[in-house]
Parts: sequence; structure tokens; C-alpha cells
Amino acid sequence: NAIKLVPIDTTDYDGKYGMGLVRRNGIYPSYYMSLGRGLLYSASSFTVGGFVCNIGGSGTSANFFEFTGKNGKLIFSPFSSGGGYFEYTSGGNTKRETFSAGNINSKWVHFALTFSADGNVVAYMDGKSVASFSTGIRLSDLSLNSFKIISGITSGEAARLVIDDIYVSSKVMSDSDIRKMSYYGVERFVGEVLPDPDTGEINSDGEV
Repeated sequence: NAIKLVPIDTTDYDGKYGMGLVRRNGIYPSYYMSLGRGLLYSASSFTVGGFVCNIGGSGTSANFFEFTGKNGKLIFSPFSSGGGYFEYTSGGNTKRETFSAGNINSKWVHFALTFSADGNVVAYMDGKSVASFSTGIRLSDLSLNSFKIISGITSGEAARLVIDDIYVSSKVMSDSDIRKMSYYGVERFVGEVLPDPDTGEINSDGEV
């Protein structure tokens, strides 16, 4: 989708981590970014996170991620000021779990979501858990093969979402690691042994 997006210096919008991506004015792509098809195809769990800023300052029903496969899909849509949701479809049945997102317009927010091997989901905003629920499904049952970041932009809407520091892992990250990713950014998180920003503690094995 390079022709529909433009890289921007996020410091122009009070960002901290360099260059981000935003849709071009007047262009409404079906998604911002598509990740490799085999990324989580055989995984049993995952974590996805990233920073988002709505520089358009208007409400949007866009999704942070839309992961689809042969047998189902997962959608995480946290942007609406009236509340976000996580939606999952398996065996032809669709369920939606909602949570309070607050007003996120015109500021940077770090979103993250974990999906465990037993189907439990935890959603985070700015390093803090905002919702948890059980899907009752296994990730492998969905045979995921399409991974879209920022999808569902509606033609004509004023929202312009900037994304930066996207991170995907095939394991469930701890609450402490989610906080580190939100506080320090991905580059430092993966490259340094860092203290938990809330507790000041470092894992006893030195891992981040």
C-alpha cells in the first residue's frame, strides 16, 4: 500500500520513535500494512503491539489489526471514543467483546493484545490491561494467513491514523514486558535489559 501511504517524522506530532506511516490526504486504503502470510500460521499464541496517533482528531471505526484465515478471523478495534472491541469468528460464529477506550483522539496511544494457547485474550492501552476474556478457541484452528494492520478506514472520514513501532511475537508477553514496550519503545525493548517502568525490577534471569 506504499502508493496510498506516506512516511512522516512522528516528532512533528509529539512522537518519540522516528518515522511512522499515515494515509495520504484524500486516500482511503483498505489497510495500512500487510505482514507475511506465514507469520502466525502455525503459532499457538501471539502478542501484537504498536503506537497509534489519530492526527485527524475525528472518531473512526478502523481496526488496529485484522487477522484472517481459512477457518476464522480476529479483529481488534480500539479507536472509537465510545469503546473498543475484540471480535473473533470461528466455525461460522462471531462473538464480540467490548471495553472502554476513553477519548484517544489527537494523542499517541500504545495498544497491545495477547492471545494465549488456551484462547485467553488480554487487551492493553499504554501498558495497562483494559480487558480480558476467553474465546474458547485455539489459534491453530483458524489457520491464519492474512495479517493487516490498520484496516477498515472509511471513505471520507476525517481520522488519519499514524502508526509506529509495530511489534508482533509468536508468544504471550508478560504484563511487565508490555509495560516496557510501551514505555521504552521496541528498539530499546529488544536490545537492552530494562527495568520494569512501574516496579523498577529486572527479571532475575536478565531477560526482557
